[in-house]
Amino acid sequence: MAQDSNTPDRLMERSSSNPPRSISRPARPNVLVVPDPLVQLTSPLSPANNLQANTTAHVTPPRSQIPQRLYAPVRIQRDFCPAEPVLFSMNGVPGISVAQAIAEDYTGLDGRDEGISSFGSSKATCRIQFTGYDPYASKVNTRHHDVDWTPITRCKLAKEVGKRVEEYIEGQGLQGTLALEKIYFTRLIHLSKGSWQPELWCEDLVNISELDG
Repeated sequence: MAQDSNTPDRLMERSSSNPPRSISRPARPNVLVVPDPLVQLTSPLSPANNLQANTTAHVTPPRSQIPQRLYAPVRIQRDFCPAEPVLFSMNGVPGISVAQAIAEDYTGLDGRDEGISSFGSSKATCRIQFTGYDPYASKVNTRHHDVDWTPITRCKLAKEVGKRVEEYIEGQGLQGTLALEKIYFTRLIHLSKGSWQPELWCEDLVNISELDG
């Protein structure tokens, strides 16, 4: 009786002669660092894809980073190359408070009138994902609706981000735990072609433990 050409031994021969091709994927940075001359507030990525909670003593009063899950797209974007983070600082100190941004209090905001052209399109998705809480996504206009469609300025972008953070906190029922004037965002991190996630810090260290979910 003739041996079936699809026997396990023959299949093993085929697989060994044609090893699977490895897929080259762009490297993702495992450390996100605010560059000089700003104070170094680092966000190392954990194996569990979290924006880890860190504490900095460089700012008075000291702030702790609010832990977030790092957004990851469902499908791999092989041609994705992350842009530099968009930074927010006040008189050289990283961060602007959510309350200040919403109130359009831009006094001291570094580069407030600078156009931000990092987005590559007229809209971007702002994502917030506190550890233990629901994920959030909201579109942000990144260009002014004028004749030239000029890039959004840093101060206008700060207001848009602040409004999204406020909406998220209220939607998760955390307004009694997190005061907007004590929450700061230091930068927007580019995580997929259209998605950006704000790095958030809080003055009240006690509140961080209450966000463990």
